[in-house]
Amino acid sequence: MNYSQTTHKTTQGGCCKECERHGHRGDKPVNRVTSHYKRNQKWQKPRSSQPRKHCDRCGLNNHNRDDCRYKSATCYKCKKVGHLQSECKSDSKSGPAPPTTKYTPQQRTKPKGRVRYVGDDENARELYDPTDDAYRDDSTFVDSVFTVTTSDKSKADTSGDTTADTYSRTSTIKVPVKIANIPIQMELDTGAAASIMSQSDYHKYLGHIPMQPVNRVLHAYAGAQLRILGQLVVEVQYGDQKATLPLIIVHADKYAPPLLGREWLTVLKLDWPNLFSQGQYGVKSDPIAELKSEYKDIFQPELGTVRGVKATLHVKEDAIPVFHKARTVPLALRPAVEKELARMEQETIIYPVDFSEWATPLVCVPKADGTVRLCGDYKNTVNKSIHTDQYPIPTSEEVFSKLAGGKKFSKIDLKCAYQQMLLDDKSQEYVTINTHKGLYRYTRLPFGISSSPAIWQRFIKQVLAGLDSTCAIMDDVLVTGKTDEEHLCNVKNVFQRFRKYGLRLKTEKCRFMQESVIYMGRRISAKGIQPTDDKVDAIRNAPVPQNVTELRSWLGMVNFQAQFLPNLSTMAHPLNELLGDCPWQWTDECTRAFEAVKDAISSDKLLAHYDPALPLEFATDASPYGLGAVMLHVYADGARHPIAYASRSLNKHEKGYAQLDKEALAIMFGLKRFRTYLYGRKFTIRTDHKPLERILGPKTSIPTLAAQRLQRWAVMLSAFDYDLQFIPSSQNVLADALSRLPLPTMEEDDEDAIYNIEDKRLDSLPVTSKEISHATRTDPVLSRVLEFTKSGWPAEVRDERLKPFFNRRHELSTEQDCLLWGLRVVIPYKYEKFILGELHDAHPGIVRMKEIARSYVWWPNIDRDIEQTVRLCASCQQTRHLPAVAPLMPWVWPSSSWHRIHIDFAQKDGHDFLIVIDAYAKWPEIFHMSSTTANATITVLRDLFSRYGIPYQLVSDNGPQFTSEEFQRLLKVNGVKHVRVAPYHAASNGAAERMVQSFKRALSSSKSSGRSLQQRIDSFLLTYRTTTHATTGRTPASLFLGRELRTRLSLLRPDVERKVVNMQSNQKLHHDKQTQLREFYAGEDVLVKDFRRKETWWLATVAERTAPKSYVVILQDGRVWKRHVDQMRRAERSTTSQSQNSRNGMHTSAHQDTDMSDLASIPVFIPTAETAPVVGSQIPQTERTHAPPSNVTNGEQTSQSATPTVTAGSSASPKPLRRSSRVSKPPDRLIETME
Repeated sequence: MNYSQTTHKTTQGGCCKECERHGHRGDKPVNRVTSHYKRNQKWQKPRSSQPRKHCDRCGLNNHNRDDCRYKSATCYKCKKVGHLQSECKSDSKSGPAPPTTKYTPQQRTKPKGRVRYVGDDENARELYDPTDDAYRDDSTFVDSVFTVTTSDKSKADTSGDTTADTYSRTSTIKVPVKIANIPIQMELDTGAAASIMSQSDYHKYLGHIPMQPVNRVLHAYAGAQLRILGQLVVEVQYGDQKATLPLIIVHADKYAPPLLGREWLTVLKLDWPNLFSQGQYGVKSDPIAELKSEYKDIFQPELGTVRGVKATLHVKEDAIPVFHKARTVPLALRPAVEKELARMEQETIIYPVDFSEWATPLVCVPKADGTVRLCGDYKNTVNKSIHTDQYPIPTSEEVFSKLAGGKKFSKIDLKCAYQQMLLDDKSQEYVTINTHKGLYRYTRLPFGISSSPAIWQRFIKQVLAGLDSTCAIMDDVLVTGKTDEEHLCNVKNVFQRFRKYGLRLKTEKCRFMQESVIYMGRRISAKGIQPTDDKVDAIRNAPVPQNVTELRSWLGMVNFQAQFLPNLSTMAHPLNELLGDCPWQWTDECTRAFEAVKDAISSDKLLAHYDPALPLEFATDASPYGLGAVMLHVYADGARHPIAYASRSLNKHEKGYAQLDKEALAIMFGLKRFRTYLYGRKFTIRTDHKPLERILGPKTSIPTLAAQRLQRWAVMLSAFDYDLQFIPSSQNVLADALSRLPLPTMEEDDEDAIYNIEDKRLDSLPVTSKEISHATRTDPVLSRVLEFTKSGWPAEVRDERLKPFFNRRHELSTEQDCLLWGLRVVIPYKYEKFILGELHDAHPGIVRMKEIARSYVWWPNIDRDIEQTVRLCASCQQTRHLPAVAPLMPWVWPSSSWHRIHIDFAQKDGHDFLIVIDAYAKWPEIFHMSSTTANATITVLRDLFSRYGIPYQLVSDNGPQFTSEEFQRLLKVNGVKHVRVAPYHAASNGAAERMVQSFKRALSSSKSSGRSLQQRIDSFLLTYRTTTHATTGRTPASLFLGRELRTRLSLLRPDVERKVVNMQSNQKLHHDKQTQLREFYAGEDVLVKDFRRKETWWLATVAERTAPKSYVVILQDGRVWKRHVDQMRRAERSTTSQSQNSRNGMHTSAHQDTDMSDLASIPVFIPTAETAPVVGSQIPQTERTHAPPSNVTNGEQTSQSATPTVTAGSSASPKPLRRSSRVSKPPDRLIETME
């Protein structure tokens, strides 16, 4: 039998006609169904297998007449074009027509030839091809086919047949599918009625799925019946297609590949061009795999780093740095937080810093795998102070315009998009996060910054600039091409750009060379752009209402769309009747109306196309058993048109949530479902639960005491640019209906791990969660709080016991009928004392005890109870610290110096020092003490009193020196008030204590100077006395002495001194031009000027030269004068006078010095008060030396202790010198030099 006689049709609608059209024609043996496909030849869409009307051109029922391939054929009967002879309706008598028989499925005759295929008896099909002349005879039919098999032995049997050898070399066609999510390669067999798998492959891949019995018979090629072990009903995925299909498990003695038969082909739409190309040329190398191998660096798991570009955050000029302290991390989460911080630091995402003007608190969100997600709460720090970067997100028109003509599509996902981009150094300061381990600074663009989407979109557009058939929105890149070669070239160009900029891809999310992909919420394929199937599933698959309440909610959603639904009142009439007073009875008519309304409301024409230029709203609602969300566009006229619907049922854990948590969960459900629409653009969330405005609002910080899941959701929301708007429930009919009629399908959630964490937290308490739960339900207050938390709180409460909980109602949650405030378990009254005892078991202080409690438990007034517990603990009272310091009471500032003095002892390096400081001028006195006894202290004070006088007050501590009887007697006798400070409270004597500290520090600093101890003390005193004091604003010297002390630093003022010296030098030169220097010698007779009498010159003898121009002379009457050289002249005396003077004991030698000690032997006359007044001055004592004597205004000076008075006739022999009679002469260095 030749090839044309074996061609046939299959249930896929003409796939074997394609085999015929692209196969080798001619008389060749047939051993197996094979497929040959011409490369690059256009492939026609497989026709549907649904029953159609007979084609009046050829008589077949698998296509319409317009698609018939014989519309240009010439009829043998009427010779007209457009139909075959078998369908000719003409009565032409041009000649006898050959006999014809119209094929019908019921007409079966014995065929002339038979080819057996794998098939079951009940599904055997006849093959018919009207193009073959053999089939134009009524007696020619193809019988049922049963079996097709091949084996390696056919090679040997047909080795001499070149045709057979050609077929034996043809590779099998492998179809990659996923069965129960397990990848399996199945061999395509269009002759197999069912899809089968051997028992060995079953145990290898699907052994975990139990087999079911099946009543079915399968025959092999030779007629042998296959041994069926059972059947599986499995989930099958091919590309983006998913279906639930039967799989037959058969017994095989040797290896047999799994076969994909016609039963699956009727459901799955295979990629025939690729499959035929694979069968023609064998298994080709995967070009995508080759690209991945060539560019394997961009698929590395490590985080990429963008090259050549850094992100910059532009902070407002008037922005004030915001520094938030670190939030307390619960003790149970600290290990996980520290581990995550270490990981981020190791990957150079963050690094520690010591100081920052900006600091954002850290939010720690537990994840399902036991780790935590760390994020900064930037809403109240950086986002308020930066100029938000603006960059347009591409519109759908811009994106789709680049995809025109594309045949296949590749969707590429960038790994952790934002964090691949580094921040510049300045911007890193603004994104510092504050943790319990200190400050950390991001080096990469973090999530949560409002400018991040625009910065990244600008960058990714720059990366892909100039590439054809390529578009990108955020981290999703879409690539296509008009041919496979062009497509691969475009993908390679994208990979080259990613390598150039150092980007990395997320391999598991990338899809290459797909027939269709979902992008921007649309399914994109070669046919065009169409909405995704899940867009309207929430409406289309809504369950039948079970009561009037559910029906009213559903009809409320329908009525919202009334303006778009013609004849709505007619369609929904049976349903509206049920809302009346009649009893509830759901009939078939109601079902038909319900389905009709669903079909109308969920049709694609009712869902507005997504337009990025229009405002976007996102409404959510939560019922006790479901969640609902709807996306809407707001048009210029105020009308709102839905874009997509979503709903789902709550799982058993979520049904126990507080109503607040359910409403927030509805928002997060909608965000995850509609993220493609919402991310990177402004939108409005509409909710009918007002408390969410304060918790999840965009301008409020994340509440630290909210439930942990609310904190986690708030962090996720911070990545979106949104407003939160409250609307009454009456205006939220769409979302309300979806939540009350949720789809039964469930989404996988990561909450179980959170429940486990909370369970452990509950069970880690001294009492178990079961005991807490039972006590909560039986407690008269907490039982009401539990009910309010689950079902919703009233607008106000009057019971005072409920008000602490009412004030925290937005932060309360429930878990296993236990109340939680944040992560803290609310303890019933029954266990409060027990918990207090456990918290105080190790006797921590009040602060530490409160810190422990804040990580685990709470009840009203817990802080007060903790404080009372610690205060009443006898052990704690014995070890309490001192109370808080009293307010500062400064000493009254005295009105004058040396009015009040402060004294204290200091010890340094084994030396004792007595320190005295004046309270008015801050003038210090320091004495190195060899002894610290009361007598040694009194000796020093007497010396101070003799120099500066007696003070009014003396302040000291309670040292034994100051409390001794001798010390008290000294102060009492001198009228000094003694003030002693409180024992062990040095701050009361602050002036002395502060001086002690300063003095000790100065001694330590000058220890290496090499000077003696006394020199270091003197240097400190001089410096302190001449330094402006912080309290008085004056130097101690200026207040105490009334003048500034001269120091070596005074020499740094040369201007005035140089001027004076120069002036003096000039005056001297001018004066000396007309003068002559005269000198006198000791013992020389001179005349000295007397300015008091008419007799102005007196005879005197020079006693001593005290300065270049000053002399001390002795008058004849014994008076001692001091005269300038200009007030003296030489005396011309006779020999007799000189003899007389010699007899009187005077020295006449002009060159012999006269010792002042000899003046005691010279007979002098003590002048009276009228004739010789004694001129002198009192010299005050200082610490160490005497001050120089003052000068007499008239130039005279006499000794304060005059020489003894003698008469003229007294004996010439001198009397011995005594203390009372000696002449007091100051040392030369203290006598002022006069010129």
